[in-house]
Amino acid sequence: MSNETCARQHNMSKLMREDTDSEIFFQKYTLSEETKTRLDSIREIMKDNIAQANPMWKVIAGKNEEEICSESENSDNDEEPNQMNESQIHDQLLPSTQFYFTQAERTIVEPEKSVAASPQRCDILESACESLERNNGRLDFAQLENLSYEDLIPVMDEMAGKLSPKGIYNLCASMNHMTIEQRIKYFNILCTHLLLPKIIELEEPSRLLSSAIVECIKNFPDEIQQFIFVPLLNAELKDTMLITTIVNTFDLQKKIFLLEEFLANVKELKSWHISILQNFLSVRLDHNMIDKITKLLSGKALYYSTDKTFGKLVLSFLKMNITLSQEQKNLMTEVAVVNETLFRKPIENILKNM
Repeated sequence: MSNETCARQHNMSKLMREDTDSEIFFQKYTLSEETKTRLDSIREIMKDNIAQANPMWKVIAGKNEEEICSESENSDNDEEPNQMNESQIHDQLLPSTQFYFTQAERTIVEPEKSVAASPQRCDILESACESLERNNGRLDFAQLENLSYEDLIPVMDEMAGKLSPKGIYNLCASMNHMTIEQRIKYFNILCTHLLLPKIIELEEPSRLLSSAIVECIKNFPDEIQQFIFVPLLNAELKDTMLITTIVNTFDLQKKIFLLEEFLANVKELKSWHISILQNFLSVRLDHNMIDKITKLLSGKALYYSTDKTFGKLVLSFLKMNITLSQEQKNLMTEVAVVNETLFRKPIENILKNM
């Protein structure tokens, strides 16, 4: 066998290997039906012209070199039509192939471990709610450590809308077992964005929620005063049982501080304030407290002139504080004049005997 024949066989073997390698490389790609149709038309066009770019391709088809050289000479005279064919071929190839053969090699970036390990906010929310809704469920505060302050607030807001009274009770029980660090970090947010909204939206008494708040008062009296009691004073409450429970849970000495907060924050007497103020009358009042209470009562005397609970409050207040300054006595006399309940006469009698 001649060296030339061996060289040809070697070239053919190499081309076949490259073709096989190409099939292996591209076998994971799937062409669309539209692309296949375009390629079929291209194959038909190129059937007779494939060798014109390089006549030696025809060696693979079994033609001898003399025939190839003869065809090559004839092709010089047909250069212009061939150029048109190449242009047409290019136009057909471009839409279907430019995407696959012009893309830069992609580099897969491994996500940082800290980011990959951080649970998503929605996952934490769902997990926390699911845990709290179980019997004797507890909140795992370790879950919250991966949340920033900006993410923590929306989670609390959403939990307030999702948790049932049982879930709130379990949350309060969880709060009672906080570490000092957790208390510093989470107590304010839990009270402000979760407990307060649930208390304000109550339309009827909730024993579970009342029991939960009572337990929190035993462990965190100052925090409940600051983050629950004070913010509730100017809220529009539909049910007052819970705040009444809060007031009654504190001992007599602590009630003095609650009353001071009440008088410092309440500028206008709401209807639900009446029952709360009634609970404070057991406290020994100083002159400053008496002065603020008389002004609150006087400011809404006409508005509550037919309200029996208001009339009873005025009478109880005067019975507990029979010593008033002249200015305070004048204010209470104005209250008695406009009152239209059965308590008017007893109020007037007390004022006359002062």
